[in-house]
Amino acid sequence: MGRHDTSRGAMRQAVTGFVLVAAAAILPAGAGAETISDFAPFVYDTGSPQVLRLEGEINVRSPLSLSRALRRFPDIKTLELSSPGGSVYAALTMAPSIRDAGLTTVIPAGAQCFSACAYLFFAGLERTALGELGVHQVSAENLASGQFAVGDIVAVLSDFDVPSEVLVKMLQTPPEGMYVMSPDEMARLGLLVTASAAGARDAVATARPFEIGLTKSGDSDEYQQALHLGALEKIDQEKLAGDAKQALIDSVNGIPQKIDEIQALYDKGSYIDALMAYSAALDVINGIVPKYHDEMDVIYFAAFSGELLMKLGLYKETAEVAEQIISGATDRLGADHEVIARCRKLLAEAKAQQ
Repeated sequence: MGRHDTSRGAMRQAVTGFVLVAAAAILPAGAGAETISDFAPFVYDTGSPQVLRLEGEINVRSPLSLSRALRRFPDIKTLELSSPGGSVYAALTMAPSIRDAGLTTVIPAGAQCFSACAYLFFAGLERTALGELGVHQVSAENLASGQFAVGDIVAVLSDFDVPSEVLVKMLQTPPEGMYVMSPDEMARLGLLVTASAAGARDAVATARPFEIGLTKSGDSDEYQQALHLGALEKIDQEKLAGDAKQALIDSVNGIPQKIDEIQALYDKGSYIDALMAYSAALDVINGIVPKYHDEMDVIYFAAFSGELLMKLGLYKETAEVAEQIISGATDRLGADHEVIARCRKLLAEAKAQQ
């Protein structure tokens, strides 16, 4: 993404500039200022009319309180966060409202934004953290509710372009623990976003990757026909019949829809969901291509996976995919082919980030 192309030094300089602006906005109010606590746990100080503060635990009433505060004080531009967490679903409900309002989220020096509070931080159009950001597993009553919660969390993180590494840290940290991210780690993962970085991120999010699931000629009909031929050969080789035969045919017939779904998810920035849909499509294709159609060109699919991995901040995996394509397909496609050129660029970007 755009932020990955920014050097660490330049990023720190940009973040420092934003911090100075944010600090000016949250200086102690003058003697005539009034503190309004009608929207608990949110607090509004008339001495800082563009700032709303979250102080304390997030509860089921918090979404309504936030909505009321934003309606009453339309000049609010910054949400200052200091909270141990609280209701996950209340936080997930508020997060889209924060992004829709175009708020900047700030964790002040000495403050902690832990657990459910992190979702509010991620929702900021611009984000800075002088205090501590902490994540951990969601605490659920049972396995089913926990799975639903994780699914909703993944959707929110994807909407706000949060790298999958953050989700990994959440899932690896038990509910009774807390993983506190270092400033360098937050910067490396792109969690600290300035106005210029946000603009670059949005511009890149609209860019399309290579068309996926195509043969070397770029003919999607040819690709689908090859898949059907592979399926027929697999049916013959493995003596498939009845439900097993129909299931394979249905899976192959569904590939164009899966490709459209992956592309749509990518276009709207839902990279985690796109990767999951990609994996599901690849399961079908891999069941046909390697054994029965080694000659079929699946390089575009592999290149697309490199694009996705880069978007998700998985730089080691991106480099591995790019290296495999370069070494295995340059002779076949030619050194100047767009896929090879893009993979060389991906490889350089990924290695620079490792």
